[in-house]
Amino acid sequence: MAKAQILLLAGMPRSGSTWMLRLLNELWVARGAQDYTALRTQYHLEKHMTGGSALIELSLPRLLPILRPLLAGHSFAVKTHACPSGQTLGSISNLLLRGLSASRRLCTIYLYRDPRDAVLSGFEYGQRSLQIGKPNAFAETFKTIEAGIDWMDEYLQTCWPYWQRFPNTLVMRYEDLLTDFTTESGRLLRHLGLDSASEQVQAILEKYQPGATPQVGTHFHKGMIGRFRHVFTLGQQVLCDTRYSQYLNDMGYTQGERSD
Repeated sequence: MAKAQILLLAGMPRSGSTWMLRLLNELWVARGAQDYTALRTQYHLEKHMTGGSALIELSLPRLLPILRPLLAGHSFAVKTHACPSGQTLGSISNLLLRGLSASRRLCTIYLYRDPRDAVLSGFEYGQRSLQIGKPNAFAETFKTIEAGIDWMDEYLQTCWPYWQRFPNTLVMRYEDLLTDFTTESGRLLRHLGLDSASEQVQAILEKYQPGATPQVGTHFHKGMIGRFRHVFTLGQQVLCDTRYSQYLNDMGYTQGERSD
């Protein structure tokens, strides 16, 4: 790897981003990068991340520390569920990210899924954390499905358009990875500049292919497409269609189909 680069995975919450980060990390290491888990410890980055893997927010206080390993010549992968926000800090963070991208120091991937399934997954994830006595952020933000719908509405208004317009970004859809991993992984390898004929690369893809042995700590293989139709009430489905109509069309999802 001639020039040190950050591989940034921007993922909609509950879109399979933990699975994707692990896949990207191994592919990036195969290209000559450092394992992000080692750099995270070496540069004491844990406090800037949720669960040690995702940047809490894309603000200057969070972004500047991850530049240290980059400036030291390390390439690595990292993920976020956020996008630059706010006024002055938001615009400065945006300029920083775009500057890194323009100088080929940042390679970006955006991963999303049907926001209705993401809301359901977030709500259930929060409920599971409450049941074991270890409430997580979803337990607070997604107290009810309606609260989750509200939160996702705000996300779609800010982060969805931001990452769609961000330069040199590969946009990937969770459902496509599940149903056509061969085509989608090919797009991914081209974006990363990796040789699809490499035995090392092929071994990594086989390890993470849907249907392979699930990776510890991820729930990628458990995601059912359109499961919200069987769980949400009619009112909740109508609310989603009303609030998300524009975004669902842009994302390629159907509206109005109800499960009996």
